[in-house]
Amino acid sequence: GIVAFDGTNDIRNLSLVDTVWAGFFTSDEGAAVAVYASTGSVIISGSIFDENAATLVGGAVYADNVAGSVSITDSVFTDNQSVDSDGGAVYTEDVGSVQISGTIFDENFALGSGGALFIDEVVGDSVIQTTNFINNTAGDNSSTTTWGGSIYVSYVDADATLTIRQSSILDSNLNA
Repeated sequence: GIVAFDGTNDIRNLSLVDTVWAGFFTSDEGAAVAVYASTGSVIISGSIFDENAATLVGGAVYADNVAGSVSITDSVFTDNQSVDSDGGAVYTEDVGSVQISGTIFDENFALGSGGALFIDEVVGDSVIQTTNFINNTAGDNSSTTTWGGSIYVSYVDADATLTIRQSSILDSNLNA
């Protein structure tokens, strides 16, 4: 990503507040922001992610091995894409929890699964609320292993719950 945080630097908490991330490309994960390990949390608030693309997972944001929560509030993700993989806008893997509220995911694309959001290996209670998913797309009609036009959840720990409430998923497409 344009901004990459690696746990070897002992990143405890990362906050991105009222920021704009537009037009970035990477042949790796998370074109705008990539967090590879954190003993704390990743907080994104009041931010805009527009037209970012990653060849691998997480078109705009990639968060892996975050002990605390990945929290996204009052933000907008538009026209982001995972060119060859999963999570058109956001990809999380091996995180404590995912908390998303008051956010819009619009016109994001993943060649794989999770046109807007891909959640893999979350171990704590997680909530997506008051969030709108509009016109997101997963797949390109050539894949038989594509799921989740807007959201794909791969694994939630047996002791945890993922709740989606007061949210809309509209005009999403699954091209499998």
